[in-house]
Parts: sequence; structure tokens; C-alpha cells
Amino acid sequence: MKSDSLNFYLRDMRTGDTVSRPLPARAAWPVFGKQYSYWGGNYCSFTALNGRFYFTLPAEIWSASSSGETESVYKLTDDELASGYVYGIVADGNALYYNIGEQAYNCTFVRQSLQPQSGPVTGERDGFAYEVLPDGTASITDCTLSGSITIPKTLDGYTVTNLASKLFYGKSNITSVTIPASVTSFGTDPADNSWDYVFSYCYDLTRINVETGNPSFRSVDGVLFSKDGKTLIHYPCSRVGAVYHTQAQTICCTAFASSQNLKFLFLDSPGTRWYTYTFYNDPALTVFYMPGGQAEQKANADRASGHVQDGKSGNPWCSLESTASLCTLPAGLQVIASEAFAGTEIPWIIAPAGCTRIEKGAFANSDLAYLQVGKNTIIEGGALADTVVVERK
Repeated sequence: MKSDSLNFYLRDMRTGDTVSRPLPARAAWPVFGKQYSYWGGNYCSFTALNGRFYFTLPAEIWSASSSGETESVYKLTDDELASGYVYGIVADGNALYYNIGEQAYNCTFVRQSLQPQSGPVTGERDGFAYEVLPDGTASITDCTLSGSITIPKTLDGYTVTNLASKLFYGKSNITSVTIPASVTSFGTDPADNSWDYVFSYCYDLTRINVETGNPSFRSVDGVLFSKDGKTLIHYPCSRVGAVYHTQAQTICCTAFASSQNLKFLFLDSPGTRWYTYTFYNDPALTVFYMPGGQAEQKANADRASGHVQDGKSGNPWCSLESTASLCTLPAGLQVIASEAFAGTEIPWIIAPAGCTRIEKGAFANSDLAYLQVGKNTIIEGGALADTVVVERK
């Protein structure tokens, strides 16, 4: 940023483009104590703070946005004018300091703090809207793009460190999102990403990627976690796969809400906790929790509050089932013969990894919905209904 006596100039260091805007008043510094006398030089001073530029006139301080819009943020008091005019300005921490003197050289300066009064800096670039945060970095507040989206590391020179609450909430036609290493928080509280709904109900989302080196987040097969893996932040609504296992200790609010393909979720730690709307709008989802810990306590609380599937039409909640309800077949079983479970009402069965074959008709006309088998188990045609979810482990 620079000026002459009538204009100031902003240069975009990324593109080299320069914006010229008129100064709000002629930049002519009066000679202190001499009416109608002015110094020949231009003593405009410039600094930047919290995403805005600041410049001085003899008795005022003004701010300018990156696009050149200006506003007055301070006028010298009568007492200050009795000491001279503004001959310098500097940013230090989150405050501005300006210097007052009778002349630019060989004078006594008065240093005082000034808290900027202007609102936040906002902008738009390449389909993203952003707001400059108090620390001078940017938060993305809206996105008009679709398909596969890569969050930029910078926008108009501001480092992107935050994604605003509900950024992609309820948006369709977004298939994947890649988060750069620079983004370290969601919403308004950097220490808590549990309630910010950044990806909630984003129905076409299949995966969330995180750039290597991100200090706050990680992606595991397209699922978003905290860096330490203890918190599952979001499972994309349209992620491919009918079965998922997690040992996360915390599952964020709406993390699994409106899952399109997921049928069976296994919480493989008894200490897992979740929030009220973690499994909201998931009537086709069965969540298996391990008994004897915090997960069981939470499941019982959900039952007491009615936040669990009860078979009624329109019920938006998932089914919560203890892993103790799974039917585990004997370890030595090698073959499930034809009609072995025909007509039975057992919905979930775990077969031993050593089971080599399941014969045709083994589960004919049964209520089987989930079957876990070994990686090499042969399942003959007609052994299961097409609707049965098979997991190989």
C-alpha cells in the first residue's frame, strides 16, 4: 500500500494488480502553529491489522478493505490536536498505536493504543466466501461449488484456518471435500468440533480427505477423525459400504445422521459415547454396542428418551443392539449345510473364520439380515437372500 497526496494504491502481490482509490481528504500536513502553512512532503503512514489496512491523515486514522473501501476509525481529540498531528502508525498485537508530534522529525511523540472499530473483513474468491478472523487468518463461511471440492490454503493472501459452522449443511451435489493442513478448527470454538455441523446432511458426500501434516484432523478411508483418532467427527452420508467398525471414544453430533448406504455399525469399544442426533434419520441402521460400559449407559438413556427405533412408521432413529444379541456359531464349525437355518428368526449371525462353506438353501426363508464369515468362506448360490449383508473378516 502506498499513496500520493490525492490517492492510495493497493497491490495484490499474488497477481500484481493494483487498485487505486481516492484519499478521503488531501494528504497535506499543516505546519503546527502556522495557519495556512503546509509541509511539502506526504506523511501518510500505513499498517495492517486483522485483515484490514490502516492509513493516517493529519488528524484522522482511516481503514481500507482489500478491495479499497474506506472508513474513518478515529479522529484526534482537541487535547491531542494541541500537541500536533499524526506522523506515524504501527500495529502491535491486536492494537494500533499512533504517534503525535509538532513535526515529523526531532519531536516528542505520544504513543497511545487504539482499538479498531471497523467490522470484520469479508470477501469472495473462486466460489468461496470468507471472513477474516481476529488473528488475521480466514474462515470460509460459504461455498457455491459442487462435485469434488478442495478447500484452498489461502484466499486473497489470508491463510484459511477455519471452516464455519454448517458450511456444507444439507447441501447436495458435493461428492468429496479435501481439507488442507492449514485448517485446524471448525465453527466458533477451536477446542470443540462436536457441534458445528460442517458436513451434516450433505447427502451426496462420499469421502472427506485431509492433507498430510494437518495438526488437528485426519482421514481414515474417507472418514473424518480428530488427529489422535479418538473422536469420529463425520462419516460421509453416501460413503460406500454397508458395514463399519470404529473404536472411537467420542462420536460427534450428526456424525452418522442420514447415512445412505450404511446398514450395520459396530462400536468396538465399551467406552464409546455419542450425542443425541448422532444417528438421527437412520431408521435402516442397526448400531451394535459393547455391553458393560459407557456405550451401554448411553444406549439405555436413548431408549428411555425414545431416541431408538421401535418399528413404528416414520420413526427417525436407528436400532441400538448389544453385541451380546449377536448369534456366534461354534468355533469348530466347518460347514453350514442346506436348510440348517431355514425358516429361523435369527437376524445376525457370526460364523467362525474356519467355516469353509455355506450350502445352497442354508438360510432359506429366514430373517437373516447380517452374516459375518471368514475371508475364504465359500457361499453357494441361493444360500442367502440377496438382501443379506455379508461381512468377511
